[in-house]
Amino acid sequence: MKRLVFRVTLVFIIFALTVPAILAETIPVKKANYELAARWTSAKAGKLVFDTSVSPHWLEFSERFWYSYETSRSRSYYIVDPLRRTKVPVYDNAKMAAMLTKIVLTPYDAQHLPITAFKFIKKDTAIQFELEVQKDIDVMTSKGVIKAGDIGKEKAEKEKAEKEKEKALEQEKDKDKKDVEKGKEAEKPKEEESKTMMLGFEYDLATGKLTLLEDYEAPPTRPRWSSLSPDEKTVIFARGDNLFMMDAESYALAQKKATDPKIKEVQLTTDGVERYSYARELNDEEKKQ
Repeated sequence: MKRLVFRVTLVFIIFALTVPAILAETIPVKKANYELAARWTSAKAGKLVFDTSVSPHWLEFSERFWYSYETSRSRSYYIVDPLRRTKVPVYDNAKMAAMLTKIVLTPYDAQHLPITAFKFIKKDTAIQFELEVQKDIDVMTSKGVIKAGDIGKEKAEKEKAEKEKEKALEQEKDKDKKDVEKGKEAEKPKEEESKTMMLGFEYDLATGKLTLLEDYEAPPTRPRWSSLSPDEKTVIFARGDNLFMMDAESYALAQKKATDPKIKEVQLTTDGVERYSYARELNDEEKKQ
């Protein structure tokens, strides 16, 4: 009996050892298809999927809100009145494309309107938005057809001259500081001038009239280091591995000059350390910016 049990056990052991090896030789092993997986990362899949939810932006002077929604056809903007249960488009995409084409003298279509910085103004009776264009294109203005880069050029040059004058006066007060500043400026590489610019437009909801804002100044871009509160009165940011806070007034100063002595900030944390930081770790692309 013992011999029988031993023989049966031995057969099972041999079977267990040989069958997987035989199967491994007969069944082809599929390698991981990393190339296919890379096509479906969140960044690439996001280009194939359009909006799936609505983010309401409540208007200041009524109980209504607006939202934008993008489909494969276009991005559209809507005004919703919850009390009346109505939803209407802010503007007709085809008409807006035609009006932009007449002003910018560049063909636009209803499906691809590169409108940004959309917001309501003038007690919710009009909207304002930006359009990025090449500086060397022709634009129809009140003075006739001129290059986009020449719009507001006189004002910009005047402001630049005033800033240089103020800077010269400040440096004159401290000659040593002036020499140091000159040395720093000489060390700094010259930045390439951008070939594009932002044009500002205003669209009246009642009349449907589109106007080019020839004195438009694009607001400063919010720095990556800042996190703004919903009421835009408080800014949270990280320095080193800890969190700091400043008010809107100090934030405005920091955007112009980071070393302004008038900037007031409050440190919120002291326990941040490397690898356990309150700051987000930047990738290689973000570090270059």
